[in-house]
Amino acid sequence: MHRFYIIVFYLFNKISAGFNLYTLLIPIFFFLGFSSRAISQTIRFQLDTSIPVVNSESDTLLNAWAGGINSPQYNRIKLNNDPIEDLVVFDRATYKVHTFIAEPHNNSYRWKYAPYYETQFPGIRNWMLLVDYDHDGQRDLFTYTEFGVQVFRNTSANGQLNWTLVTDLLMTESSSGEINLSVLGTDIPVILDIDNDGDVDLIAGDGIGHVVYYYQNQSMERTGSPNSLDFKTISRCWGAFRSTEVCGQFTFDITCGDEDLRFSSQKVEHAGTALLALDLNNDGLKELLFSAVSCYPLYQLTNTGTLQKAQMSSFTSSFPASRPISFLFPAAFYEDLNFDGVKDLIAAPNVEANSGNLQNFNHSSWRYTNTGTDSNPTLIFSEDNFLQNTMIDLGEMTSPALSDYDADGDLDLFIGNAGTPDGNGKLLGSIYLYENIGSKTQAIFQLKTSDYQTLSSLKSSNLKPFFLDWNRDGATDLVLMNTASTQTAFNIYLNQTTAGKPYQLSSEISQVISFSLLQSDYVPCFYDFDGDGDWDMLLGKSLGELEYYQNTGSNSSPVFTIKNFAFAQNPLDIFDRSEAPLITDWDGDGKPDLLSAYRNVSSAPYGGRIVAFPSISTNDDATFTPQANTIFNQFLNEYDTIPLPAYITPAAGDLNGDGLPELVLGTGGGGVLILKNTSIKGDGKSDDGIRLGPNPVSDIVYITTEKDSEVSVYNLLGKRLMDKKKTQANAELPINVNSWATGMYILKITNSDGTKVRKMIVAR
Repeated sequence: MHRFYIIVFYLFNKISAGFNLYTLLIPIFFFLGFSSRAISQTIRFQLDTSIPVVNSESDTLLNAWAGGINSPQYNRIKLNNDPIEDLVVFDRATYKVHTFIAEPHNNSYRWKYAPYYETQFPGIRNWMLLVDYDHDGQRDLFTYTEFGVQVFRNTSANGQLNWTLVTDLLMTESSSGEINLSVLGTDIPVILDIDNDGDVDLIAGDGIGHVVYYYQNQSMERTGSPNSLDFKTISRCWGAFRSTEVCGQFTFDITCGDEDLRFSSQKVEHAGTALLALDLNNDGLKELLFSAVSCYPLYQLTNTGTLQKAQMSSFTSSFPASRPISFLFPAAFYEDLNFDGVKDLIAAPNVEANSGNLQNFNHSSWRYTNTGTDSNPTLIFSEDNFLQNTMIDLGEMTSPALSDYDADGDLDLFIGNAGTPDGNGKLLGSIYLYENIGSKTQAIFQLKTSDYQTLSSLKSSNLKPFFLDWNRDGATDLVLMNTASTQTAFNIYLNQTTAGKPYQLSSEISQVISFSLLQSDYVPCFYDFDGDGDWDMLLGKSLGELEYYQNTGSNSSPVFTIKNFAFAQNPLDIFDRSEAPLITDWDGDGKPDLLSAYRNVSSAPYGGRIVAFPSISTNDDATFTPQANTIFNQFLNEYDTIPLPAYITPAAGDLNGDGLPELVLGTGGGGVLILKNTSIKGDGKSDDGIRLGPNPVSDIVYITTEKDSEVSVYNLLGKRLMDKKKTQANAELPINVNSWATGMYILKITNSDGTKVRKMIVAR
């Protein structure tokens, strides 16, 4: 009766205001409780950079969830529609493009992580350089391809980044005819106007690391225009120098004769070079910054020749003078990084992996501020962790976990890592604890300690934490996978308190579980498959295998017995590697879902990807249906397989109180990504063929109908917020509600069956 009087009062007031009948009927459906039924099961996510992270100095990290960087390469380019060039960082170690926009800040700018633009780049491997070769004001893309270089022309317009393939293999004219212009995957070439004639030339290592080839662009010579790529091999020893097999030894004034080149072909210790050419003394000639794959310094070679014939005559290994670069195989880049109009120098290791465990990958981005000019620089050391100091970057190979250690009702973030180099070829790992100082519905993480439980005392590496009730006493325990020396094992730390109280983990290892098959780069997932009360295990392996081990013992005395070498019929792709599994109820339907993270080593997009297997069976012989298009691509406005860093390790936990767990990914780059869970929650579609989800929604809601339809949206006052949008049968119609106030909205859906109404809640 109370609801009836509300409706009558509402109708009386609206009729007095002159509303039409249909507008009046819309709120009635809401008051009478008319609503859509549960919606279909679809597991999907969206990158989320909104959760604040505060470091130990109480500073909020600007780019907390950028994922970490190890071997970055730096280029500027316009990503959006403003006049300021932005920043693109390609990480050679993780095959990942990171994009940062120049965000206005305090009368200048700062670099703000903007992952939206990452999906607009083609698949990149080994190296990329952004150079405006056609002089249209937009930088074009040069990158590695098998046997050479591929080029994409920048055809962006109206603030929308776009690439058009120019050639999938750059060619050069040589004495033996036209051949591919060869640049090894280990190398970084120079693409620059070397002879100052207006078109871009190219210089690159010889593939061994002893001499440099010069490929002159003939565009100006042959057409009078600088806008094409027409290369000719001019010199096989540009600069008339060669390096030897010993780091820091150079021979000058060579003639490029057969004797000189035979010497360079006999030694292969330096199979790779990273080059940068720039004028260091304002004489119009390009000096060369040269590094070799097995050497530490960045060598500066001084050019005393001419524009027509470069002549390197001396070198120094103490470059830059303010703090000489000293890490393995450095690569240097020359871009304005502090928005003062002058190019700065930045250097990083040009490596794919931490060979010998000698690189400190959370201080691997050395920036030098230029207080001089572009052609006469004065380089002052500024920092060794440029951008890394704005994000969670714990070195390499992070492994996250979420658990409420302080029993305050929200989830805290734990991050294990591979470790920091000890100087003797070993990595020493620890667990970082970021306490949630926000709430169950709005997480805010603050660094509490970089050495939880003083686990660094183990002097082990590759720490992977798992929080679960190991001994089934109701309290959460810690299972720690780690590698000490060559032995990888699980250390069990039992919780000494009861459920619902802050953790008091035993300071001593309660149990050590090891078996010969376990290796440091494997990733386990614990789940009670057979329902007997103890923990069974899925084990993701480096070649992409996913194996099921049944615990045929007990938790106090586990015996992991192999039951299936290809759980879920994995691998799906022969090029999927480094599988990391995780089982949880991703879509809130009460059934376990499997999510697997992979590193793809063959096809673009390179790096990492995730695949979901909804509602898996506990029958270990079953074949599950994969769902690969799981992450929202803002560029395409659809769910896709967007590029992720290589070596990703998943964790799960509800960080916004909507009943669905977010996906938290540790990365090979030493950082963390958070993907908001936007799965459609429920167990099926409505009986009239309309699906709506997620509901409640905070950003984008998706509508699917079984027939071609028109959709409109109204608020509770009857005001239309969205004009009729057409949607085809069984196609998802996304509606962005970011600008809408929280509250209830009404959707009107019209098709050949008539008009139906659904209510939708916007909640944040």
